[in-house]
Amino acid sequence: MIFCAYCGEEKSDDQLGCCGENHWEEIKCPQCDSESVIYAHGFTSSNVETSYKACEMCNHQWGHE
Repeated sequence: MIFCAYCGEEKSDDQLGCCGENHWEEIKCPQCDSESVIYAHGFTSSNVETSYKACEMCNHQWGHE
């Protein structure tokens, strides 16, 4: 999938830019190299709110903020 490197918005077929510029980047899972990556939102085990990337193929999660 292709996402904005700044806000995480997924690129639609007819979208040219995001955040006023072209910040698109293709994101692949670092574990299985799949392009089935989503931005997710949840809570850590210590109940801290977080946003992160997750692979729909292997369920690998990374980039917790």
